[in-house]
Amino acid sequence: MPHRPHRPSPAMVIALIALFVALGGTGYAAATGSIDSREIKNSSIQGTDVKDKSLTAKDFQGSIRGPAGRDGATGATGAPGLAGATGPSGAKGDKGDDGDTGPAGATNVTSRVGTDFVVNRNSFASGTATCNAGERATGGGVHSVTNDFYPQLVQSEPVGSSPPTGWKATVALHDQATQAPATATMTPYVVCAAP
Repeated sequence: MPHRPHRPSPAMVIALIALFVALGGTGYAAATGSIDSREIKNSSIQGTDVKDKSLTAKDFQGSIRGPAGRDGATGATGAPGLAGATGPSGAKGDKGDDGDTGPAGATNVTSRVGTDFVVNRNSFASGTATCNAGERATGGGVHSVTNDFYPQLVQSEPVGSSPPTGWKATVALHDQATQAPATATMTPYVVCAAP
């Protein structure tokens, strides 16, 4: 009786195919040296398994952070900025309080004359006019009674304590080639003011 070859069962065929696939994958990895994450167990690779200087900073981006560096030097002061635009006008302020009433000013002003005095040629003479009680001197001067051209006023000043109460005038009568009169009569006056 002739011998017939034994036909493998379907289960045997599937097992052989799986074996070939497994051996073929391992052989590919061994032949190319390429190993992906499927062949590496998690947390199994150590530093000694990696070639020195084969990894760059990009490979560690987002996973390892070194210690903070020292603060850098202070930079130079920047240029001043441009002037800002003029702001809007502010609201009008409240009216201030009324000030205190000041002292009363002079309302009555008059001039008063003093006693006439005589000035001799080539000499000086003075006369004084005085205000009445309660008045103060605000100005003064002197005029010539004889309407002479030659007398010269050399000094005009207030007299009395503050406020002044009179006015003093000093006159000189210089000789000009004997053309000046021998004497000149002068009248002092004062301008007085009262509240």
